[in-house]
Amino acid sequence: MKLETSTGGSILNPDPGQIEETLTQLEGDEAFAILSKDELTYIQVAGTAADGFVVEYQDGDTDKHFVAAAGPHKLDRVLRAFNHYAVGDAQWRHEFQWEMPGAAVEKKGAGCAGMLLLLAAACAGGIAAFVLLIA
Repeated sequence: MKLETSTGGSILNPDPGQIEETLTQLEGDEAFAILSKDELTYIQVAGTAADGFVVEYQDGDTDKHFVAAAGPHKLDRVLRAFNHYAVGDAQWRHEFQWEMPGAAVEKKGAGCAGMLLLLAAACAGGIAAFVLLIA
């Protein structure tokens, strides 16, 4: 398991304390963290503890990419999900209601300001994440 952030930090097999410290220290408009098993299997967030997080996961294939509905989400829920995910406990899936990213846009309308989608792309050095604001 690998925890990566928008600052370029990386921790192999993070413990709950490292996960909490990493997520609470995220700052700025483009802050993100990715907890990955591999390049196509991960849970990720964009946002800050103060403003809340957009949460997404992908399960081995880009066709299996989901976003947590009704965000932004508070730090405590995100921490629970990340900590469960880090140890392979499927309980993380029950922290949020999941939907396909396109479903969120269709429900809210393409003109919905503030809708964040976190897109992940594999690159030579690992996983890079990009935040897209749909206005």
